[in-house]
Amino acid sequence: MQQSPLPALNITSARVQVSYCSGAYEAAKGAHALVVLTEWDEFKTLDFEKIYADMVKPAFCFDGRNILPHVRSAGYTIPAQQCMSNHRIRRSKR
Repeated sequence: MQQSPLPALNITSARVQVSYCSGAYEAAKGAHALVVLTEWDEFKTLDFEKIYADMVKPAFCFDGRNILPHVRSAGYTIPAQQCMSNHRIRRSKR
């Protein structure tokens, strides 16, 4: 069996880097980016303008489930790769 080329995780240092928050608004305060990886309804109805106001600018939003089409109007920077993934791309056959 081959060993992983990645170093083993130092559990002690990982605990120091984890913080727990009471909700989405607290978690986003001072953040550089939002990453949405779920389709849960509670994330669709958050006040993204309020969240944006408390984030470090430029504030990025990675919407992996494409449930937040309205965040662009709130001022977030949307990565180009995500914009492309929201459209159909047709490949020509060679």
